[in-house]
Parts: sequence; C-alpha cells; structure tokens
Amino acid sequence: MAHQQLPDAILEFLARRATESLGPATPAEITAQVQVPRPTVNRHLRALLTAGRIMREGTGRATTYHYNQASAVAGAAAPQPAPLTLWSPESHTLRAELTAPLASRTPVSYQRQFVDDYRPNQS
Repeated sequence: MAHQQLPDAILEFLARRATESLGPATPAEITAQVQVPRPTVNRHLRALLTAGRIMREGTGRATTYHYNQASAVAGAAAPQPAPLTLWSPESHTLRAELTAPLASRTPVSYQRQFVDDYRPNQS
C-alpha cells in the first residue's frame, strides 16, 4: 500500500469499526489491518489525531483510537459510522483524568467525619 493512501485506509478501518459497533482499535489492530510497519502507522495516527480526524483514548499500552464523527466531511470516501456521542471539551479532560493510571493522579484527601456521618439514602 502506498503511504499516501495509508491515512485513508486507517480512517476507513476505524469508520467501519464504528459502524459495526466494534469500538476503538489498538495500534496493533490497525497495523495488522493496513499491513504497514508500526512506526509508519504511528506517524500517520499522530497526523490524523492532530488533524482531528480520529480521537485517542488511554495512554501507553492501553491507547486506542476511534473515528471522529464530527470531522467527517460530506461526501467523503470513508463510510459514515453510526452516530457517536459528542462530548464537550470539559468531559474529555475529565475522562482523561479518570482513565489515567492511579500512580499518575494527584493524591487528594477527604474529611473523615463526612464519610463517617454518611447514611445511604438519608444524607
């Protein structure tokens, strides 16, 4: 596959996964699908991410990518996936914080009295 066609192949694969409700894909799954070396796939994934064509979830080995429905251009060659829930920028920030590994989160304290006084369905 010519490297100029690789971004379209990645977008088509991710759009098809979204249409079939298969969820996001790992870089390894994308690499296996397009049959191009992983560093090349990673370079194109970064470019697509920067352009807003795809979205990334997770970090490190847990990184997955999915098609960004909001960036779809009318009449594009890639198939249109099923509608995805569009989230606000604030929700993306919150999701990133919640999916971060526990060791990388900022520790916070709580008021022990509040927890001790809590009564389910009453307070």
